[in-house]
Amino acid sequence: MSTLNFTKITCERYSRWTLLSEEIRRLDLINSTQPEQVCDKCKTTAETILKSILSYSDTFSEIEADLFDMPKLINEVLGMLELSAQEEKILRSQLTFLMEVRNSHGTAGHGRGLSTQTRIREEVDEALNERIIRIADTCFSSLIEVFEQKFSAREYSLSYDENEEFNTFYDEGHANVILDELIFKASFVLFNCDPIAYKLAVAEFKSNTETE
Repeated sequence: MSTLNFTKITCERYSRWTLLSEEIRRLDLINSTQPEQVCDKCKTTAETILKSILSYSDTFSEIEADLFDMPKLINEVLGMLELSAQEEKILRSQLTFLMEVRNSHGTAGHGRGLSTQTRIREEVDEALNERIIRIADTCFSSLIEVFEQKFSAREYSLSYDENEEFNTFYDEGHANVILDELIFKASFVLFNCDPIAYKLAVAEFKSNTETE
């Protein structure tokens, strides 16, 4: 059974989030073979996304973010994203739900007695898991989209004109893009269509230049 469809689409739009597809694949497997662990997996995936946002934004290093518990992660990320009051209320309630439903219905890694784990497994049904996945999918895709639109847009706003040397180098190795009578430099197309790939290419170019 396919899960997190909105999140999949969002990850395909932004290249640095493609690694999250492995997390989604694991959730697909768990949902079909170990449904009692769906809430555990959704909560840990939420943690992965929140920690990645803090790391990608350079707010905290990946090592620092890994030390934060879920409440601190929620506060740090929602504060950083500069959301409207309504946006923050919705995302906070969704993330809190994923945290609390895992605490009440999760079985993995809690050290619960076998009889308690058995009871929890019996309480979990398909309808509950569908609600958990639906909320997780909406929450995850929204977090990634808001981060990319609000943070990355500022990150890349002036970088094209500031990297003339790289642009020339890139254009020498790639053909122009022709659309009807319009001609676009390859570096300009890369910058506008995939700014993350553009930044990575600039970083690699500068690194190679410095070592020569």
